[in-house]
Amino acid sequence: MNPTPPDPSGPTSPETPSWDRLVSTALVGTARRPVPDLPDLPRSARDGAAGLLDLVALDAVRARAGYTAHTAEPVTPDAPDARPEIGPAANHRLDVLLASRSELLPEWLEHAARGGRRVSHVHIPDLLERASRDSSLRPLVASVVGARGTWLATHNGAWSFIAREPLPTDVHTDAAWHEGTPAERRRSLFALRATDPRPPVTSSPRPCPRRAGERNGAASWRP
Repeated sequence: MNPTPPDPSGPTSPETPSWDRLVSTALVGTARRPVPDLPDLPRSARDGAAGLLDLVALDAVRARAGYTAHTAEPVTPDAPDARPEIGPAANHRLDVLLASRSELLPEWLEHAARGGRRVSHVHIPDLLERASRDSSLRPLVASVVGARGTWLATHNGAWSFIAREPLPTDVHTDAAWHEGTPAERRRSLFALRATDPRPPVTSSPRPCPRRAGERNGAASWRP
């Protein structure tokens, strides 16, 4: 079998946002034009022609790997959580429970929540995943994963349940009750009940108008 003859037109240029600027700099020469700063490529550790060749090689390799130009909106960071993180000993016990003693996990979570502590960020995905399979864990997991867990749930639909669970740091506001989502209104109501379990009628939140697609139970409140 004869080998396939090479394409006489040669290799095609990568279609990347920076390729034209790299080629333009190479044609002019780095003695007359500095190596460009490119938003989609890291800076080379070398200067001049060597640095330019580094960027050209990197751009060509990523194009061969299937890179396509795209844009993305920056991710809004999670809200700060002022609660202290559990200590090293508690972290170790949590590792053991998650690995081999999951039947004791609810008791551990209850103690952590009662002590006003939050788990380390590294444990949050595992706890959310377990709570997605066991609804009885959800209130306790919500208490210890806090704002970071709620933030992560916005990026993973399988964990969206956590947004409905009240947090120790929740505060009732009229804006959350009248303008928030069903999950926000539920948490706002729980925050109100936490501060005053039986508020007078004058301070009770007024029923919200039902939105399209919402069930009656999620749209109105009854004392």
